[in-house]
Amino acid sequence: MRMKRLISLVAALVICAAVAPLAEAGNGHFQGLVKGSGPSIGWGRHYTSDISLGWRFDQGNYLGAATGMHYVWHPQKTEAGPVVENGPMNMIPLYADYIHYFRLGKTHSSFFLGMEAGGTYEIGAPKCTKVWHHALRPYLSPKLGVDLGLGSKLGVSLGVNFIAVPQASDSEYMLNPSLAIRF
Repeated sequence: MRMKRLISLVAALVICAAVAPLAEAGNGHFQGLVKGSGPSIGWGRHYTSDISLGWRFDQGNYLGAATGMHYVWHPQKTEAGPVVENGPMNMIPLYADYIHYFRLGKTHSSFFLGMEAGGTYEIGAPKCTKVWHHALRPYLSPKLGVDLGLGSKLGVSLGVNFIAVPQASDSEYMLNPSLAIRF
């Protein structure tokens, strides 16, 4: 428990240190995103519900910190041979969220590319019975989509996340459609 708090504190300090000079210079504005994604296409099922808070600078870049809740059904091959699906595993993510927006003309709408990178921590009793399964897992998610601007600071994003949880032999890779509200 202490390690999770320490990791959370360090991540918050790093993001604040990166964003503070931009805020003082008056370069940009605060931005938040509330995002949900799922159902997955790929190895495993992954549903997400996240909030990301950060700074939008230069009208084209966003950097934030995100957390939420991920629900994962993890396929596992048994000794008898068939694949069974364990879950839902309740995972708490903590990740850095970067988005680059490509404005579409003079509108408030944009095409975007981004990356979510960090980790997830499984809460509760482990659902996966693999010996090498770990509660703390890496989390990477390149993303792309369209942000439909309802104003300069409000919009709805439709996108696709490629979720990757790379581990030696307990990996997951999937595509997730996503819907977000930008404020």
